[in-house]
Amino acid sequence: MNIKKERILKALVLLGLIAIAVSLYIQYGAPYLHEHSLQKLDEKRIDDLNSLNGTLQEILKTNSKVSFGNSNTVYVSIPSNNPTCTDLNLPSLPDAWQYHCVATSTLQNTDGTGWLPVALTNISSLPTDPINNQSQHYSFITLNKRYELSAQIGSQKYVAISESDRGSDPLGYEIGDNLQLLGQATGLVMSFPYEPDATPTTLFSLKYPAQKIEIDGFRVTSKNLVLTMWVKLAQSDTESYELVEAPKSFILYGYNTHTDLDIFGSIYGSARKQIFAGDVGSINYNEWHQVGLFYGSLRINGKNTLVIANIIDGELIDPTTVSSSTTLTFDSIIINKRKTYSGTIGNLRIYNSPLTASDIERQYTLESKLLFNNK
Repeated sequence: MNIKKERILKALVLLGLIAIAVSLYIQYGAPYLHEHSLQKLDEKRIDDLNSLNGTLQEILKTNSKVSFGNSNTVYVSIPSNNPTCTDLNLPSLPDAWQYHCVATSTLQNTDGTGWLPVALTNISSLPTDPINNQSQHYSFITLNKRYELSAQIGSQKYVAISESDRGSDPLGYEIGDNLQLLGQATGLVMSFPYEPDATPTTLFSLKYPAQKIEIDGFRVTSKNLVLTMWVKLAQSDTESYELVEAPKSFILYGYNTHTDLDIFGSIYGSARKQIFAGDVGSINYNEWHQVGLFYGSLRINGKNTLVIANIIDGELIDPTTVSSSTTLTFDSIIINKRKTYSGTIGNLRIYNSPLTASDIERQYTLESKLLFNNK
């Protein structure tokens, strides 16, 4: 009888140890292995683009007459029978820009008919992204034989490299001799902080009583605006006011309801006269949320419609139709103007092109995964 009890006890202990091992694997092992596999993909992306960059640099040194393709064109490594890639649901581009695709049969050609429009002599096949879909692919942009190659990063480890490559997109690996081309192609005019040596996704604490943060050294003139930023704000007993402001152009407000924070934005004209205001969306305190403001043309019921809307976690909150457009011009951004907010902010982005709702949701999903899931 005692032997039977002892066996049962040993079995229970063994089952307990197995349960602990499974729990630890789910909590630590599986995420580690997944991240490790993503890192391997990123290493291939970085090696591929570095190799292509070296080849292009050698060509420029030896053949000044070689064709680098057309300007205002984003060449992508995804195959399509449609030369402008309209069947791929790629992120929106500003006016006068277009994508370029080639068919699978010529995708990796190195004679200029592949996805990269440059004749290469020292490689046998053009590399493509290891996933190579609408979200993750290689791209090439050129202007006056200056160029930029880029790829979307997928692992948290290599975000640090993409942040420090001095390119336009803090979540993309960029290399070439003009790293502003991707920003022009996507309409991304700035990412926070603006200083070129700083890390775009650096987190800034707003310890109460907080400082205000002012970013300048740029100028934006546009009839479209998409602003997004991530916040993790502490609850306060005071009312809250301007969260982000561009004087004489727009304000993103917050209002403390003592249970959550209401977010709503306004567009301003001359003499600080409010022209348009969006409906209210709410976020919880002490949690990471993406907030922002959308002003521009949106496809509604098959028609392009001018709207203003707040952005909460990748969604446009009840877009409000506006009757006429106004041109926004600003050269500074002020965060926490009245020093009423405490908490943490990061990864502010401003676009001057009319992104679609799908573009905004896609960017939110990417930022949430790579930057803010574990912070």
